[in-house]
Amino acid sequence: MKKAAKIPFWLTSRLEQLNQALATGPNSLWLLVLLAVLTGLIAGAVMVSFRLLVEIPQAALLSADNPEDYEHLAPLWRLLLPTLGGLLVGLWFQRLMPSSRQLGVAHVMIGLA
Repeated sequence: MKKAAKIPFWLTSRLEQLNQALATGPNSLWLLVLLAVLTGLIAGAVMVSFRLLVEIPQAALLSADNPEDYEHLAPLWRLLLPTLGGLLVGLWFQRLMPSSRQLGVAHVMIGLA
């Protein structure tokens, strides 16, 4: 199992200052609101980016009217697309180092311990 990376001192001291400001500062409520808004904006941007990452290839490969119209694909493409996707994921897992290839319940239980 890999050791956790050490956090630099300058970052830990800065996080401690932020923690103290959020816990006891007179404007702590506004700082929390700012952090919540920033977190929401970042989460929204990630969701929109993921959706576009999925929809752009669909619109290019399928009809532009309905990008989820898989029924109009040729039967060969309906067989090849999921097969190629599974092969790509399989090759990706093969290229991972065996020490970092952790599957199943055991590594989750070790991680929680």
